[in-house]
Amino acid sequence: MSECRSPVGAAFFKTWPGSNYLAYHDMKLKVGIIDDEQHAIDTLKYDILDLYGDEVEIVFTETNPYEGVLAARRTLPDILFLDIVMPGMSGLEISDLLADLDIRVVFITAHAEFLLKAKKKPNAWCYLSKPVMSDELGGVFVR
Repeated sequence: MSECRSPVGAAFFKTWPGSNYLAYHDMKLKVGIIDDEQHAIDTLKYDILDLYGDEVEIVFTETNPYEGVLAARRTLPDILFLDIVMPGMSGLEISDLLADLDIRVVFITAHAEFLLKAKKKPNAWCYLSKPVMSDELGGVFVR
């Protein structure tokens, strides 16, 4: 199951507050991934780079939620793929901690019961169920 507001591409940069649309043409879309499961990160990273490698740059991946918050604040990704259920800190809590930043959050989880909570987050862009299928990434990115 996946649900996205709209794919991210040129239109995203035209409408995103504070964005510099012209700079987009010289830069790649910055992506971060926080998930406590390394294999989930590896698979997602592979699929993103395989399908959209010319348009995106993975600026960080992190299995530790606390380190992930620091990495997100340091690198300021345009899109953050964020697992919801993690030990120590949930993705919903991380979303709250990063709400002051211009980051679109793509929630990923195997637990559908969190969909409603994730949808209510102001920085929520998409919700993807695990395992994330490569064809679902089309709801996140557009060429």
